Amino acid sequence: MMAKNPLFSTYRQGENRVTSSMLAVFERIDLSLLETILAAAAGESSLQMVSFTNQPPSKGRSVPDARISANFAYWFEVKTTRNALDSHQLAEHLTNLGEASGSNAERLFVITPDAEQPVAITACRDPRMVWFNFRSLHDAVDVALSDPTGTVSEQARFLLRELQALLVEDGLVDSDDVVVVAARFAYPEYLKRGVYVCQAERVFRDGLTHMGFYANSAIQPHVPAFGTERISSTSPRRRPPSAPPARPPTA
Repeated sequence: MMAKNPLFSTYRQGENRVTSSMLAVFERIDLSLLETILAAAAGESSLQMVSFTNQPPSKGRSVPDARISANFAYWFEVKTTRNALDSHQLAEHLTNLGEASGSNAERLFVITPDAEQPVAITACRDPRMVWFNFRSLHDAVDVALSDPTGTVSEQARFLLRELQALLVEDGLVDSDDVVVVAARFAYPEYLKRGVYVCQAERVFRDGLTHMGFYANSAIQPHVPAFGTERISSTSPRRRPPSAPPARPPTA
């Protein structure tokens, strides 16, 4: 019997630790469950790793009663920091994929904490490379474990919950791509000018894509996307991508 990967990773580097733990869990759950989770996370209708066929077609007059077959290779590239993908590295990874038959035979799954699909994925345009983030993986596990038929074993349920806990603990699930700022005066200015002026030298951490405003004792309905323009070196402003912002609905 082939030895399984250790369940508790011995790697110290976050990226290797997450990958090793994820692989150890995948190795210990039912293949059909793993198919369901990966397909849901990747947004694909189905992924068939193993096929079961009654009276499969064969050569000559031979008619076997059944066949169990598998012909696939799933490769993984995992990043635990945002905006960390390297297009050259991905291109090199793709050279490892061979000519296995069938549209679902080979995949390069790229998993990152990015809130939106990275540019490196979009630029590649190779259908064999599939990106999803840790949030999608976490949600796919939730869906699989909520199966009303109750076919998931207690061991698989425990392992997948432990994997989810690891992803949450490492800050990989909640990308926190929206920051809500206190905006008693900034929100009226945003409505008037379409900009947000923050304090001098303030910076926003990587991974944020949108901003919300807390004003008048409530989070306001506008959630503009960050732009990249800096109006000055001392008072950075980030513009929403569209021109004048939509006004709040009127009664």
